[in-house]
Amino acid sequence: MILPQWLLLISAVLTAFLAIMLIVFARKSLKSFTVLVVVIAAGAGTAYLSQNEPWITKIFASDKPVSTPLSKYAHSTKQPPHPTEVLLDVPIIRQYPELPRGCEVTSLAMLLQYESINVDKLELAQAVAKDTTPYKKINGQTHFGNPHVGFVGSMTDLSQPGFGVYQGPIHDLAEVYAPGKTVNLTGSTFSNLLAYVGKGHPVWVITNVTFDELPASEFTTWQTASGPFTTTYREHSVVITGYSSHYVYVNDPIDGQKNKKLPLEPFRNAWQQMGSQAIAVPN
Repeated sequence: MILPQWLLLISAVLTAFLAIMLIVFARKSLKSFTVLVVVIAAGAGTAYLSQNEPWITKIFASDKPVSTPLSKYAHSTKQPPHPTEVLLDVPIIRQYPELPRGCEVTSLAMLLQYESINVDKLELAQAVAKDTTPYKKINGQTHFGNPHVGFVGSMTDLSQPGFGVYQGPIHDLAEVYAPGKTVNLTGSTFSNLLAYVGKGHPVWVITNVTFDELPASEFTTWQTASGPFTTTYREHSVVITGYSSHYVYVNDPIDGQKNKKLPLEPFRNAWQQMGSQAIAVPN
């Protein structure tokens, strides 16, 4: 409530009178001086509050909740990068009998079909880039193609020299069927691969047929047009379809086994040993 002007005038006069009286005695006592200050402050404060009562009431009587720094982050708890267990229903395709060395294109066919891209392994085998460098021995040194360039040797005939293909040509092939959607995860962390699987996207990888790290004796080197190349004839390609805390699940084109359960750590080591090659198509 705002006080009438005449009442405010009386209050001011009384305050001034008391101030004059106290000043007279202020010299005699520190206590008197203190009282003077209190009275003056009280009078001034009363007048101020009376004149501004609506503003004061608005501040202290608001029924709106007060925001605090903590309220801003109350629901921002950081979520894990991917679920702890995942198993995707990826179609299984065998590479045999048509493509005994065609694990890479067969695994790609599984990946693309899961992402609703209608293509089969034979079409991919025909379309993938080829390095046609013939297998030969010169002064005891093997000369052959480069899987970073294209498929090396025969994919269909085990009686003829052959090897396989790496992620570069497979990525380029996937781009033909999923332009702008293919993600090359080569050189990524294994955890990043699992993050893609956790989001519902299987991952094509290069590993070896044992799914474990190989000894150095299993590797060989031959000469290519661009220089020496070292690899193992036990090279293999599968599709990661799931994982749990200690296991990884794959679709294996060699035996046609769907969601094959493998120990995670050895599988990761084998994948890293083969150059951490991986591709996803999050369509």
